[in-house]
Amino acid sequence: MRLLRAHILRSLAGPFLFAWAALTGMLMLNQLSRRFGDLVGKGLPAGVITEVLLLFIPFIVALTLPMALLVAVLYGFSQMASDNEITAMRANGVSVLQMLRPALIAGVLLALGNFFFVDQILPRTNLRLLGLQSDIAQKKPTFSLKERVMNNLPGSQYFLEASTLEPGTGRMREVVIYDLSPADGRRVIYADSGYMAFEPDGKDLGLTLYHGRANEYKTAEPGTVHVTSFASNTIRVRDVENAFRQNFGSAQRGDREMTTCEMRDRVNLSRISARKARAHRRWLAENDVRAILNLLAVPEQPVVTEPPPPTCGAWRRFE
Repeated sequence: MRLLRAHILRSLAGPFLFAWAALTGMLMLNQLSRRFGDLVGKGLPAGVITEVLLLFIPFIVALTLPMALLVAVLYGFSQMASDNEITAMRANGVSVLQMLRPALIAGVLLALGNFFFVDQILPRTNLRLLGLQSDIAQKKPTFSLKERVMNNLPGSQYFLEASTLEPGTGRMREVVIYDLSPADGRRVIYADSGYMAFEPDGKDLGLTLYHGRANEYKTAEPGTVHVTSFASNTIRVRDVENAFRQNFGSAQRGDREMTTCEMRDRVNLSRISARKARAHRRWLAENDVRAILNLLAVPEQPVVTEPPPPTCGAWRRFE
């Protein structure tokens, strides 16, 4: 039986490795085709591009591992059936359960390993990937902007469109900026070229425009356009760095970037917050009723909440 189990596992190992490599390669090529144009030619170091692409592999592996196991089982047992090996084993008194036992044990071990990978390794790589994208967006403000597309500058009422964007240098050509911030009208700025970069404080985004004009439309003056020509004009968009940090920071702790224990901790904290909110709502309702009855309001009583119980037990050691 030992030789039989080894033979069955060898029959499954080859198709499994081939299917795993093939499926991972196919999905990786798909990611390359989608991301390559967004990374190459943007002035990013080769090491950063390589790291971004490598961080896609854990997510792909989490998908291809179960798929490869399915392909291996289907192909391996079909090949043994076509070679009459299953018939020979049945003729020698080997039951179907005995033939399936090596595959079942290997599948259970693979499932445990895959759970550890998805629960512990994949969230960390996803977190690292989003952190890397955040660093790129903060250091190169034009990285996330698209050419000939209306781009909203984060945290502002400015919308920018440019025919050419050079993420490596921050230069722009044929620039159109729509300023929706004035309460009494709108402003549209046209420029032949421009330059985009963060200010020395690292928080505000500076837009330097050359050879253009600003058309200002007043709500109180319909049909009138105020045109101002300029050789050079500077626009400062404030707190763009904080907006970038807020946009990416909110996504860094999503369910894709948390382990099972961290998600359970989040659930426990949410339950405590909900309990406090219900107590506060009851206090407000009681005081509203007392106000209607001309009674004195009662002070809000602090909600005594016990700390959330520890979760995951020994599994915490892997955190």
